[in-house]
Amino acid sequence: MYHAIYNHDDLDRTYVQYKPVNLPENAPLVFVLHSYGRYAKDHMQSLQLDSIAEVNKFAVCYPQGTIDVNTGKPYWTGGLPSSGIDDVGFLTGLAKHLQTKYNLDPNRTFVCGISNGGFMGYTLACESPDVFKALASVTGTMTGHIWKNRNSITPHTRSANIRNDRYCRPYRWKHVNGIWLGRGTTYGYHNGLLGRIQWV
Repeated sequence: MYHAIYNHDDLDRTYVQYKPVNLPENAPLVFVLHSYGRYAKDHMQSLQLDSIAEVNKFAVCYPQGTIDVNTGKPYWTGGLPSSGIDDVGFLTGLAKHLQTKYNLDPNRTFVCGISNGGFMGYTLACESPDVFKALASVTGTMTGHIWKNRNSITPHTRSANIRNDRYCRPYRWKHVNGIWLGRGTTYGYHNGLLGRIQWV
């Protein structure tokens, strides 16, 4: 495990990386996105995912969100139109950097997130589908902005086999999993769609 910095848009962004002993080439890479107000290192310690990664030989990345200027707490932009922070570009660039540095499998790079981290995961599913191949979200869904504009979002990264710019369509996603605790209507956040949409 180590703490590192990745520069994106002239901002030094931090992350915590766990790489199992004797990790084979082309191993999977899992991004774990913290919830609103949490820090990556605390999120890592509470989840204790590293022991599972050690047994199953996959790398784990715990990136850190930026500070919400309104509250002073860490968060992910998650497709919110009011933010000038490019979290999609940061996470996409970091994933490619780690894939290259550690010879990780670009076809098995996944993202999971809790609450605000889940919002960000859905944003990555829309805007960076060539990099993040599957998503698991715990009590988080799309922001209203992403949902309303899903048919006009052009992914940051594109492969030759994607011919349709209107890519952000939930029915095309085959690797999305959501876990909900309690009634979705209790989790309203930034005009999100909690309780209104389900994916299985």
